[in-house]
Amino acid sequence: MDKEKQLEFVSMQKDELFRRYRKIIDKYRDIYEYNNSLDVNLDNASIRLVFAESKDDAQKWRVFSMLTTSLAGEDAVGRRLKVFVYADDMIIGMLQFCSPLAILGERDKYLHLDENKFLLLKGVYNIGSCLPIRKYAHLLTGKLLVYAAFSNEVREKLQSRYGDRVIGYETTSLYGKSSIYNRIPFLKFLGVSKGYSAVHISLEDWNKIKQEYFSIFPRKMGKQMGLKKYQIIDKLYKYYKKLNKPFPYEYKSTLFQRGIYFGYVIDKSLDEQIQIWRERWYFPRKERLGQ
Repeated sequence: MDKEKQLEFVSMQKDELFRRYRKIIDKYRDIYEYNNSLDVNLDNASIRLVFAESKDDAQKWRVFSMLTTSLAGEDAVGRRLKVFVYADDMIIGMLQFCSPLAILGERDKYLHLDENKFLLLKGVYNIGSCLPIRKYAHLLTGKLLVYAAFSNEVREKLQSRYGDRVIGYETTSLYGKSSIYNRIPFLKFLGVSKGYSAVHISLEDWNKIKQEYFSIFPRKMGKQMGLKKYQIIDKLYKYYKKLNKPFPYEYKSTLFQRGIYFGYVIDKSLDEQIQIWRERWYFPRKERLGQ
């Protein structure tokens, strides 16, 4: 599928999300605009992480993410940790960590996962969102977010919240190799997926499908990985087909090939990571731009 059609499909998904979350978008839009009006000197700004713990913070995180990216985004399944990345008083990006994808062949081969796959994946998190605010994205703040994601502070927060020792992070990019993840020394590009479906479906039908799916296929302890919407629909569709019954829900789907990355944890504090980012990426970028 060509990129133009992919973008059209993504736009359709996002339009529905904006309709669904219109009230909370209206609630936080002014805060988002004010944040974007701030100026910060990334040469020496204090970079810090703020975890979105409360309901209000989670809503604010969602709105900032929706207004920042052209891509539609659903709430992650399973374990979740939303993070604001601040430079002084300005939010310069958002991160989200969630349960790893249940089905990701290239990752499974790289990690040599076998029958103990779901037990081993308890130590892996998916970087589901890595979103730099546009104002400073030209200064490679997207890469800053990746360095922050691999800091000890994030790892310790995940371990404190969920108990399991974190061993690494997976992430995917929509159009193959990602400019944000490219040449990050602690992230390995594993290849491109054979096909990664996206689904557009009404909220009403999606809620019905989830309820029916989990009544037929109950959640099992130790296997609560991050099933994607298309995986749930596909399995339920096959269930109906096996019973020779028509599938009662309407949806549109398409295939996206995604770039797949994995990185093991590293022992670096946030401050150490930011200093490395400044020296490796930020200052050379500023020099090239003549700033």
